[in-house]
Amino acid sequence: MNGKVAFPTSHAEVLVLWRRIAGGLSRGQQLGLAEPLLSSVRGLRRRFEGGSASASAAGLDPVSSLEIWRLLGALELLPSI
Repeated sequence: MNGKVAFPTSHAEVLVLWRRIAGGLSRGQQLGLAEPLLSSVRGLRRRFEGGSASASAAGLDPVSSLEIWRLLGALELLPSI
């Protein structure tokens, strides 16, 4: 197993898949899943603060951006910051 989805159709659908199984993951697995998502969210935030007005300007389509936030919300075992 290589850790990749066998037949991904879109980035948003892969995020939905991970959101649906997130509740069954351990804390460490949830942290591993969240780290790259949090780095992309932080990069998006920096771009907004720099004057860019949309998520599409940061390279994320609106659907993927929404699904990232939903997935992060489903990761209940993450420590609060």
